Amino acid sequence: MNNKSQVILARAHWCRFCEDFIPIFNKAKDDYSDKYEFHNYDFADNTPSPNKQDFINKYGGSLVDKIKGYPTIFLKIDEDGKDLYIDVNSTIIKNNDLNKAVKDFIKNIDNSHKTLLSDRKKEIINLNGGFNNESYKHKYMKYKEKYYKLKNNL
Repeated sequence: MNNKSQVILARAHWCRFCEDFIPIFNKAKDDYSDKYEFHNYDFADNTPSPNKQDFINKYGGSLVDKIKGYPTIFLKIDEDGKDLYIDVNSTIIKNNDLNKAVKDFIKNIDNSHKTLLSDRKKEIINLNGGFNNESYKHKYMKYKEKYYKLKNNL
């Protein structure tokens, strides 16, 4: 059994941001395949495998619902026999420094991994429960109240 966490990229080949991110993803895959499993799925219509249907077959349709744009990156770990997922921020190449962009991306993955293993894991995306809505509702109401106070003072 493979104990590596999975880094899952959902993209579309026509997406400019995805195309800018692919060199970073591929280099991370080459450099860090001993630590993580990397999977790349093209969600554009009529694409060869691996594509959206392969993604659905492997991870389920509920994870597809979490994709709001491209590229979307998920980190998947198996914790106590339960699959946990979290969004990972992509990164961009600055000053033509691909190696720094890869290090930043892997740092984002490592931080996401720590979050999944922390006590906050009940608040993050997982296939069995979704978000902890009460926690987010409380924060939303607090900021909404603050917004209305500021708006009324103007």
